[in-house]
Amino acid sequence: MKPLIRWVQLSIDPQKTDEFLGLFQGSKESIRSFPGCQYMALLEGTSAGEFFTLSVWESQEYLEKYRSSPLFSDIWGPVKATFCAPAQALTTYPKDTPSDYAFPSI
Repeated sequence: MKPLIRWVQLSIDPQKTDEFLGLFQGSKESIRSFPGCQYMALLEGTSAGEFFTLSVWESQEYLEKYRSSPLFSDIWGPVKATFCAPAQALTTYPKDTPSDYAFPSI
């Protein structure tokens, strides 16, 4: 199985930022403990309402299991309601990383 890194850019309505952050806080541990998820963090961009999720998955299969799960369905609808533009996702694969590298704890 090939691990992957998933980036998702989220454009949040600035008036709904607190709502979005509450939703994230309420669901982050469930996502992080989902089978196959090795890491997940929320990053804030430089523009108002700009956020990114960064997640590391054991394989594409695990990511797809998450995306088709009741957990994702329960989370995505309320989160999507805070958007002011569609989310943009990018899937990448590690190419050249130190073998002893670990993502920092945030």
